[in-house]
Amino acid sequence: NDNGDVTDGPDDEVHGTHVAGVVGAVGNNNIGVAGVNWSVGLMPLKFLDPVGEGEMADLLRACTYAKKMRDLWVQQGPAKGANIRVLNASFGNAPFSPLLLTAINSLNDSGILFVAAAGNTTDDGTREPNNDRVPHYPSSFIAPNLISVGATNQAGDLATSFTHFGPASVSLTAPGEQILSTTPRCADPGAAPKLCNPTFTDPSHDTYTAFDGTSMAAPHVSGAAALLWARSPNLTVQQVKNLLLVGGDVVPSLIDKTLTGRRLNIGNSFQALAENDNVAPGTATNLHINSQEGRTFNLGWTTSGDDGATGQASLYQINFTDGTSGAVIPLKGVVPLASGSGQIATVSVPLRHITGTLSILEFDNAGNVGATASLPVGIPLSLSDPYTVTVGGPAALSTGGTRLPAVSEDDQYVDSIFPGGFLFPFMGHIYDSFFISSNGVLYFGDTPPTRPNGTADDVPSSPGKLGGYTAIAGLWDDLNFDVTFRADAGVFEKASAGQVIYRFQGTPCRYDSNLERCTGTDPVNFEIELNSNGVIKTRYGTGNANLTPTVGIGGGAQESYFVASHTSEEALKNLGGAAEVTFTPRTATVSSIQLTQSTVSINEATSTASINVSRTGDTSSLATVAYGTTDAAGSVNCNNVSGTAASRRCDYLTSVGTLKFAAGETSKTITVSIINDVYTENPETFSIALSSPVGATLGATTTATITINDNAGGGEGGTVNPINDAAFFVRQHYIDFLNREPDAGGLGFWTNEIASCGSNAQCIDVKRVNVSAAFFLSIEFQQTGYLVYRIYKAGLGNLPGGAPVPVAFTEFLRDTQEIGRGVQVGIDDWENQLEW
Repeated sequence: NDNGDVTDGPDDEVHGTHVAGVVGAVGNNNIGVAGVNWSVGLMPLKFLDPVGEGEMADLLRACTYAKKMRDLWVQQGPAKGANIRVLNASFGNAPFSPLLLTAINSLNDSGILFVAAAGNTTDDGTREPNNDRVPHYPSSFIAPNLISVGATNQAGDLATSFTHFGPASVSLTAPGEQILSTTPRCADPGAAPKLCNPTFTDPSHDTYTAFDGTSMAAPHVSGAAALLWARSPNLTVQQVKNLLLVGGDVVPSLIDKTLTGRRLNIGNSFQALAENDNVAPGTATNLHINSQEGRTFNLGWTTSGDDGATGQASLYQINFTDGTSGAVIPLKGVVPLASGSGQIATVSVPLRHITGTLSILEFDNAGNVGATASLPVGIPLSLSDPYTVTVGGPAALSTGGTRLPAVSEDDQYVDSIFPGGFLFPFMGHIYDSFFISSNGVLYFGDTPPTRPNGTADDVPSSPGKLGGYTAIAGLWDDLNFDVTFRADAGVFEKASAGQVIYRFQGTPCRYDSNLERCTGTDPVNFEIELNSNGVIKTRYGTGNANLTPTVGIGGGAQESYFVASHTSEEALKNLGGAAEVTFTPRTATVSSIQLTQSTVSINEATSTASINVSRTGDTSSLATVAYGTTDAAGSVNCNNVSGTAASRRCDYLTSVGTLKFAAGETSKTITVSIINDVYTENPETFSIALSSPVGATLGATTTATITINDNAGGGEGGTVNPINDAAFFVRQHYIDFLNREPDAGGLGFWTNEIASCGSNAQCIDVKRVNVSAAFFLSIEFQQTGYLVYRIYKAGLGNLPGGAPVPVAFTEFLRDTQEIGRGVQVGIDDWENQLEW
């Protein structure tokens, strides 16, 4: 160009010409192939060399130039600059660079969409396919104008043979297998190592070649974006992005592999655009936590619609917002069910986030976004941030030990067992074996990534990559332990009581692609100390110069504990005599749940007994505990006045269920309904017990004895059965049918139905039958107790002869009370409560 900001040059690696053809090769001209957008301007911005390598500074210059041209066009019209709307980034494996993220956000400010290839497992350094686990930059940046694109095969499914994926980090997919597109003219075609091997050559000697890769998928999306802007130039970046994401076809193999579960379909996006739909979708309601296991939450909610509550939405995006930094982290995309349905999803919050908010964004097919539904969450400190990191002063390396002969060269993994029965607790698990990487890492659990020839493929190192593995990086870089380069090279194991040290003595590899071997001879000296109490220490000796190391630990769930003072992805760093680093596991922090008292005494005339439950300790997360009443009365008749055991058949309502403590909640109350009969009785007792805690432990008081004292002077010893009292009769229906105490309005209404008969016995009998029928036919009973009965009947069937399979009374009541807890027809959000 005319100002030298970007240098013109030939496409000597064919990749760029191929990508350009996918975007905009001219169609309907009987020449070669047709691109996605037949009439589009292309601006090549070249910063990679013939083998696909380049400098971050040049990439930043390319982004800056694109922004400059767009800004000039906006400010001064077509006479200046260029109307750049999309940057296609068919490259990857860049280091995490705050400057690059800033540049991408700056492009958004100028109205430029950034479309990035998600990555290929066929490339060295990027063989881990899950970008949620190991980020792949720039496609893994979180930016409002970024679309990360995976690849589908010719059958339309995920191209599992090479594409990266990511349930939260890859936006959608597009065709990426055997994509035929333009390539440069080729004077000397042929198979590798020749640079060109075209699929066919046209009469003009232009070549066309079929390639695989997410580099081929990304330009399909870029071309589609250009088509949308050609149709509607005033669309915003966010509108175009949303139209592309929700306009794709839902493909089963893409569910939980991409954020949207979709493959690009520009036709759907155009149809949605033609609807001129500006009505936002509704908001998910009744968002709640069904269960929590450490950092993992099972969420439930009631779906809304496309236009408010009507129709069907297109996408839910579940995010976590950190309570301290405010950072928003996408966790999962979910394809919505029909409006009004109950929906669930399981998400995990990355490590090192203690408190925050889980939220759901709802999108319709036109890309409109509804209001956010959210709820606060917390995670116990020992599970959310399980280690502390201390950087001390320099410390001497150990001496002696046994050399491990298997570690003897570059790019090796060695499967190892700890000596002498040593067990190492790490990231919530206990290990007796591990993998040693010759690149300065100890891996636990899964086998780390390898090349097709079996050699280690875990460099270049980075903090993001470390977070994806359960690993300890003492000094993670491309290292070599060949004695040809250093006579005393090797990894030395030194064991003592409760401790094992692994000392690394090697050289940096400094691979020379022309010689096809390592060339580095400078010394690298460091060690990793493991202790049986879980404490980890790393120490650094002489040498360790001019490296790009990563030092820290990872838990297999972003984010890592990398040590900033010892880590550099780009600039060379010297760790000679560097400070010792100590990683100390936190003491487990849990809450304790118990009853506040072991005895409760009530009067029979009291309608309910209240038993209080407390939660102490670390209450930052969800916790649950089961409870249930028991007694020793058995089948004794209710007129037995000499016993001391209360009966669930006569004296109280069996109560079983689960208490759910929200984050920060410290107290709950269990309410048991008490029956006031006419018998003169001894004090009678029953018990209630806590059991099966989740997310907590049981405290000292887990059982309480409840004593029901006789209601002296309250009609005991009389001859009138209390069931003949209208109010008593109605209350028993609430308890027996609905498993709850009556609301005042309902109690008054139904009592009056019977009492209005006065002393007319025939009228009273009819009214009592009518009241019973009304409770049986009520929506509340039909959707709770009777629904549970029908489920049991349908699920278990009948015995031979036709009788229903018997169901344990306590099991039936547990399910009935659980489904109906807190439900009162016509009050609050009762219908959605029934759904959950």
